[in-house]
Amino acid sequence: VGATTVAGSYETCSGDYFAWGETQPRYLSITRSSASEATFSWKNGYTDGYSESNPPSYDSKPLDAAHDAATANWGGTWRTPTEDEYKALAVACSGNSDSQTPVWLTNTITEGGIYFLSSTQTIETAYTGVDGLLFVSKDDISKRVFFPRCGHINDTKLVYADLRGYYWSSSDVKTFTHSGCNLYFHGTLVMPSVSSNSWLGELVRPVSD
Repeated sequence: VGATTVAGSYETCSGDYFAWGETQPRYLSITRSSASEATFSWKNGYTDGYSESNPPSYDSKPLDAAHDAATANWGGTWRTPTEDEYKALAVACSGNSDSQTPVWLTNTITEGGIYFLSSTQTIETAYTGVDGLLFVSKDDISKRVFFPRCGHINDTKLVYADLRGYYWSSSDVKTFTHSGCNLYFHGTLVMPSVSSNSWLGELVRPVSD
């Protein structure tokens, strides 16, 4: 949500950062000085950014349509993926729904899998310019989805923006308040379902029924 390209640059491919259960970002603008550095112009009431002292007001679980950034911004049947759908994506590409280790892509894709791509990748050129994670279906390698490694916002800082990826699901963490599940990856680890504090600013990649 908010992205205009699949890859190319962090400015265009990351999209907007949302707290869990909020449908608009807390900032007016974001200006990147590099892959890992950004400055923000904050909306009234959010000068502390995405902070524990100012969690989202929505705390029912899971997300409903009125509090789903995908539905609110794209309309129709678009929505934020569930925890189970992220797990199903991992199974469709690797056969494993749990934590797993992707491989660095060093050649043209000939089979399904989960691949890390670097910003300087010279093959699979549709995904150049940013670091990220590419899911490729085992059944049909033309079916792919790319997640840029764009970090998240904690308080007023963009953190781990060139190291980690955080993508909200619509699923809740039933044992904790002010939390949601996300797809998380860093280094050589991918986790389709991880608990994350709901006040953090993270990205949304919609699905449609």
